[in-house]
Order: sequence, then C-alpha cells, then structure tokens
Amino acid sequence: MGPRAGDGVVRAVGIGLSTVLATLCWCLLAWGGYQMILNSTRMRYGGPVEALQDMANLMVEYLFMVATAPIISAILLGGMFCGFLAEMAAKRWS
Repeated sequence: MGPRAGDGVVRAVGIGLSTVLATLCWCLLAWGGYQMILNSTRMRYGGPVEALQDMANLMVEYLFMVATAPIISAILLGGMFCGFLAEMAAKRWS
C-alpha cells in the first residue's frame, strides 16, 4: 500500500481494500499450505498433485469459514480505515 498512497482519499480507500484482500489471499494460501504439509507428513496423499488439489480445497474451506458477516465487515472497514491512515501519513511525510 505504501508507495501507492498520496493520490487522494477515495483512491486510498480502494488501495486499502485491495491490500486487505491481497493479504487475505496470501493468508489463505499460507494456511492451506501449512495444513497440506501437516497432512502430507501423515501420509494422507497418494502424490503431489493430490496434495496440491487438497490444498486448494482447504483454502476454499477456510474462505467459507471466514465468510461471516462480522469478519467480512471487519476486513472491509479495516481496509478502508488503513487506506485512509496511509493517505494521511503520505500527505504529512511526503
């Protein structure tokens, strides 16, 4: 988000939302990968393709766990607020 801040409040809110959604995707990838590694050490997969397919399934499963109204609203409002704060910081220190 950092270098993209400083172009106005409306754009900063959009940048904050895109940043928080990108972070959510990375977190889902990391958690799905972690669970896949744990499952693979327990010899639950027949091969690497099956492990990667299960990792994608785990990511979708965790996405549905996170997709509740309080969490979605916290993610969206937090992203907009952080974008606004980044905009204020860019105006002050650049």
